[in-house]
Amino acid sequence: MDAQAISAFLTYAVINAVAPGPGNVLALNTMGTHGWKNGKRLLSGIFTGYYVTQVCCAVLTIGLIQLLSPVIFVMKYFGAAYIVRH
Repeated sequence: MDAQAISAFLTYAVINAVAPGPGNVLALNTMGTHGWKNGKRLLSGIFTGYYVTQVCCAVLTIGLIQLLSPVIFVMKYFGAAYIVRH
């Protein structure tokens, strides 16, 4: 895995981890209402779902980078020409 893939994934993971999504709000509400003992099952489910999502995103990001690597070389010059033209 190259540095570009690692930096893209880590940026995504950090932004996704600190964003107050519905899982975070649900966990906060459940823990506040039912306490730690009764909320552990929900929290472990949210953690597992988040972990699986992050692993899938990492695998797909690496796959796309490897698949599009030859095309990106050409696309960056087309993009630069487009920007210069407009």
